[in-house]
Amino acid sequence: MSNAPIPLFSNMEKQILQEIMNIAFGSASGDLEEIIGVSVILHIPEVEIIPIETLLDYLEENLKLKDESTIIEEMFTGDFSGSALLMFPESIKPDLLALLSGIKDLPHDEEPEIDRTRKEVFLEIGNILIGTSVGKITELLKTSVSYKPPVAIDGKPEDFTHVLANINADSVAIILKTYFSFKNHDLNGTMMIVSSHQSVIWLKNALNSFLEAYR
Repeated sequence: MSNAPIPLFSNMEKQILQEIMNIAFGSASGDLEEIIGVSVILHIPEVEIIPIETLLDYLEENLKLKDESTIIEEMFTGDFSGSALLMFPESIKPDLLALLSGIKDLPHDEEPEIDRTRKEVFLEIGNILIGTSVGKITELLKTSVSYKPPVAIDGKPEDFTHVLANINADSVAIILKTYFSFKNHDLNGTMMIVSSHQSVIWLKNALNSFLEAYR
């Protein structure tokens, strides 16, 4: 268990970060809308910093996953490093799956084919939302990151344990979170960026440099 104090954001730092997240997530949803032709509704982003040892409990309590849930994870490294998680608590409905996949006549009696198509659709959505969001955040804060290929995981609570393996145990986690839904379709999800102690310190400095540039 870490005994290091948790770095806190000042109110100004938090406001700047939330505004940057608004810009980044808004840009991501706009890109996704252009590609899939379905409007994406975003909620106001949230910022939290928590001890790393409570991260698993936080994820399980805040993201009520079921056997049919899907998690898309994409890791990124750089000054700002971590894991971006895109979580869909419910299975995608056939009409939206057909719309997003471009396959009008999905074989409803072939479960492996439907499951493969569903994961491909979620991976594509994740790649757009995560890549654009993280890319815009780092662009605004004058840095860049490298990405690992996204992976799709069946969303059972125990699947969160691998997230901890990517973050130093002697650390804290910064959580940037927004909820989103697809207009006129019964599908919603959560996008969350989980990063660690070193990135929190870098982020505080980057936010203050960002503020100084506009003074």
